[in-house]
Amino acid sequence: MKILGQKDYRDMAWKNGKGRTVELLRIPHPKVQDLFSLRLSIASMTESGPFSHYPGIERTIILLEGKGVVLDFVDEIKMNLNVKLKPIQFAGEAEISAHLIDGPIREFNVMGARDAVEAFVEVHQKLNSLSVGGDGDHYLYICEGTAMVGNDLVKKDDLIITTHGEKVSLTSKEGFTGIEIKTHKIFSAKK
Repeated sequence: MKILGQKDYRDMAWKNGKGRTVELLRIPHPKVQDLFSLRLSIASMTESGPFSHYPGIERTIILLEGKGVVLDFVDEIKMNLNVKLKPIQFAGEAEISAHLIDGPIREFNVMGARDAVEAFVEVHQKLNSLSVGGDGDHYLYICEGTAMVGNDLVKKDDLIITTHGEKVSLTSKEGFTGIEIKTHKIFSAKK
């Protein structure tokens, strides 16, 4: 198990220059240099505008703070990201114009390369205990509250990582909310 916190994350401008992202985790793609197989981040969106394109990437976004945003796809489909902690999924190569509903938002992003990893997202709200891990790699982002993992305290904005079938248990007296990402590799590292 590994626990990452604010000191481990990278702050950067968006690809399109319209916002900022705090990158929590970036796992390199096994075959394509300068690409990731999995990326977890938190975006702060302060103005409406186009979403960056990520061809070959499956995206899941989850509203953490703010009133929300309407995602207007070029093919006339609209998705509302206006319910806190409710994931929505879409293709990274989609042409999207984003329109803030009422002020800035903060959102959690899961991006997985389709040819490298499958990522399954589940939100756990106001729990006093949770077991994380098992098949594949697991990541748990703490959205609210605090919890103990053995003798380690985890708090808001921490990321717990378990790999290779490792399992951990979290306990909390006051309760915590977290976003769990379960991943399965879909490529073979051997040539």
